[in-house]
Amino acid sequence: MTIRILSPYFPFPPDEGNFLTVFDQICTLAERNTVEVVSWLNTQPEIEERQQRTSMIRFPSTVRVRHLATATAARLPPGIRESKRLVMGLLQRMPSAETLYYPTWIEPQLQALPASEIEIYHHTVAHPILRHPARAGTRRICMVHDLNSALYEQRATAARGGRRWFFNYNARILRRHEAELRRLVNELWFVTPVELNHFRGLPGSAPLRLTSPTFNLKLSLQRRSDFDLKQLSEAPVVFGLIGDLRHVPNLRSLEFLLKDVCPLLLKSGFGGMIRVVGKGCPSGIITQARKFPFLQFEGFVPDLSEFYRSLSFMLVPHVSGTGVRMKLLESLAFGVPVLAHPEAVERIHPELQTSPLLITENSAEAWAAIMMTERPGRRRGQSIGSPIPAAIDGRQIYAFVQDYQAGEIPR
Repeated sequence: MTIRILSPYFPFPPDEGNFLTVFDQICTLAERNTVEVVSWLNTQPEIEERQQRTSMIRFPSTVRVRHLATATAARLPPGIRESKRLVMGLLQRMPSAETLYYPTWIEPQLQALPASEIEIYHHTVAHPILRHPARAGTRRICMVHDLNSALYEQRATAARGGRRWFFNYNARILRRHEAELRRLVNELWFVTPVELNHFRGLPGSAPLRLTSPTFNLKLSLQRRSDFDLKQLSEAPVVFGLIGDLRHVPNLRSLEFLLKDVCPLLLKSGFGGMIRVVGKGCPSGIITQARKFPFLQFEGFVPDLSEFYRSLSFMLVPHVSGTGVRMKLLESLAFGVPVLAHPEAVERIHPELQTSPLLITENSAEAWAAIMMTERPGRRRGQSIGSPIPAAIDGRQIYAFVQDYQAGEIPR
């Protein structure tokens, strides 16, 4: 069976949350099917350069990569490109996210591709393409990572003037397009149960299915064993926070630590360390953090081996966003305990929500108390030898796909 996976950006190396989800889906489905990866927001030289980057895991040799010819607009200087995208979006009554990720200029190229049994589109912003009829004999699937309308609503609350109007405008159209998706596809797959439950109330007949993000089992086992428990227990306790800080939910999580938790830790004489990994941290945040000697900003780290090896705990003070579940799931796959908000845990597979590696608390006072009393490596040592949860194993999450070929699931 031929499966075509359409990802706006080429998802390699798997060093971002969205890339991880798409990457492991590709690797899992390629074990028993022919998989073609189609992307268009990277140029061909960029894709070739990305394929040469060092990574602990790579695409199987059976995966085919296809690049759509980049539109002239995509090659314009960034400022001009963004202005043109904004104008075109307003003229076509399309939200900015759709005009970027699934621009209408790719539709003729998609129609010219050879037929495939399954096409998987990532993100609800695929609406501009999905509104066109599917090719005969092709099962069309949209994988929902987030409600993009909710993300734009978050941006609107933090903006003023024209920017607030713009974000609200995007959110209104995205809500309308999200409400249409169930009529446009054969099936909707969901990364979290939160979005799945939301779509249950929307019109349309497309079946809904939870396909939680999965992880390479070999890498997960390596990460679980790739630390020295004795060395970890003798060092100061280390907590980690990871994420692209240009993304609103990640920035909000850091602000929760900075404004609410860190003052309590400083007052109590916290002797551990919080390592913050991720690009795009605003200079103002770094300035504010200077009064907390235990906060360490490291920027983008291409190889996270040493980071995960050092951790006693991962911090996930998120309540929304794609990065929430990836940080939770990655930590659970690697055997790293997690301190999280309850709202964050609602966004992972139900079978993982009761993991003994998870601690959930709402208040800053509770977070600070746990961080003050945690002994280095204690909980992490308890995870040694525990099995990797089945809900993280792609072969189990995607086992149903073979039923399409067997004809056991109606098209």
